[in-house]
Amino acid sequence: MVFNPMAAAVEQANAAIEAARAERQANDQAEAQASWAEKAEIIEDSLEYAGISAVDVVIDGSGYAQLNGSVSSEAQQATAVGIAEQFELMGLEVNIDVHEPAPEIIVEHQPQAWIVESPAVVVEEVPSGPSAMVHTTLKGESWWGIANRYYGNGRLWKKLKKANGSPKMLHPGQDLVIPPEGDLDSW
Repeated sequence: MVFNPMAAAVEQANAAIEAARAERQANDQAEAQASWAEKAEIIEDSLEYAGISAVDVVIDGSGYAQLNGSVSSEAQQATAVGIAEQFELMGLEVNIDVHEPAPEIIVEHQPQAWIVESPAVVVEEVPSGPSAMVHTTLKGESWWGIANRYYGNGRLWKKLKKANGSPKMLHPGQDLVIPPEGDLDSW
């Protein structure tokens, strides 16, 4: 067999071109995945601002999205879909169940007595702080709604979520710590 330096050089150059192409393609895919993950987070934030917490947004690297979870009305379902459709998605699969919320009861634990006020949630003192409370979530509740109920300002929902370890979604029966508004940043 005769060694052909020109053929070897061409073969080596072709291999280098293929390696560079594969690396560029991998980088493009990684950038696309990061971009879709960022869009999923933006959609989830938008849903939260709309009072919809129990919907999870998943977007694959190709831009196909899924909305998974449950809401308390068809209007909330339509809102969730409408928010997602504002983004340039390649496709959208909607797996959102509509469940009417059960009547709620608010119970607050005072040092000496339980006070039942009206439909909503169970609230009790927590050992971590004398004025912190525990809120047990119900179907259809959102971080924004809970922050608005306890602090009179729904825009504090991100701080409240962070104080509770930043769970991705709210689920019925989940206990949340409600720190005093002045202590939200330190939790």
